[in-house]
Amino acid sequence: MHSQQHVAFRAECRPLTEPPVQSSNGSVPSLEPSYYRARYYDPSAGRFVGEDPLQFYAGNENFYSYGFNNPINWSDPSGLDPSLWQRLINLIFGTPNSASSSCPTTAAPCGPDGYRDASPSDAAKALAKAKEYKGTPYKEGGKTPSGFDCSGFVCYVVQNSINPGFGYSDTSHFAKNPGVRALGPGEAPIGGDVLLLPGHVGIYDPNPPIPGEDLLSARGRPGDPNSHGVDWGKPSWWPGKGQYLRLRVPCAN
Repeated sequence: MHSQQHVAFRAECRPLTEPPVQSSNGSVPSLEPSYYRARYYDPSAGRFVGEDPLQFYAGNENFYSYGFNNPINWSDPSGLDPSLWQRLINLIFGTPNSASSSCPTTAAPCGPDGYRDASPSDAAKALAKAKEYKGTPYKEGGKTPSGFDCSGFVCYVVQNSINPGFGYSDTSHFAKNPGVRALGPGEAPIGGDVLLLPGHVGIYDPNPPIPGEDLLSARGRPGDPNSHGVDWGKPSWWPGKGQYLRLRVPCAN
């Protein structure tokens, strides 16, 4: 098993069993996890425990880069600000995404129906679009930004981010939508996957504002003034076993 670990301005694959990276002055930093608002950094593992919330939008295939890929000397409290600077640094010092310094990736094959699995970049776009509607009020049967229910929210997000032809499905039929497929045994969810629960559906966010509340969905009850609308929540708030679904997109995308 490998992880992305940071050395100066490049990223490389190293076994998790290797010792933590030393700071620039040669000392070993504290081994206590540090909270950087968007995610935690674990010095004992030499890596961040959560992915960059911007994922591919940060201009880097390494979702664990942080602070110009130099977390000892640079700080990024929001986890969002350095993306443009990262690109500039890559131009000056060379991109960290060369074949010699990044873990290999494989494109999803095109299926006989003309669809393929959403890539991490695709899924990140869907998640980013979903976050734009945080606070949108709940509306039973709602399918637009004037008000969403849970199914309408997910369908609208996918249609307006990575798959314009994504058809509407309510929760009882969502798993049969050709725009998704159920994850198989051993497949881990990624940010932007759909999480389907009995009577509810939302978008999975591995880096929510509150740890554990990794389901971004439209939630509420008709006529309830305390309904939250689009917000993060814990999947355990809904009874029953959840099912993760990978979004699928036209192969031409």
